[in-house]
Amino acid sequence: MGRVHGAPQHRARGNRAWWSKVPRTTTVHALQDSELMKIEQSELRELLRHHTYMKEVLSRYHLDLVTATAEMLKAFVERARVESIVS
Repeated sequence: MGRVHGAPQHRARGNRAWWSKVPRTTTVHALQDSELMKIEQSELRELLRHHTYMKEVLSRYHLDLVTATAEMLKAFVERARVESIVS
């Protein structure tokens, strides 16, 4: 498993963590040799300032991820509730 060079593991942020300002909650393992690109938060902010469409795309992507996660959790809770009634 690789690491982002120069980034202490506890400070690494994923796409969700960057938007929500919390430590990352997911670890990804590459199935093949891969390259990662590290973008400092200040650099990304500068890019988004000059290219507003990127912020819209990334915001929409984040919202889609949050919505999908909420739907999965809702289904999980519903299944658990039904199973507890049936058991």
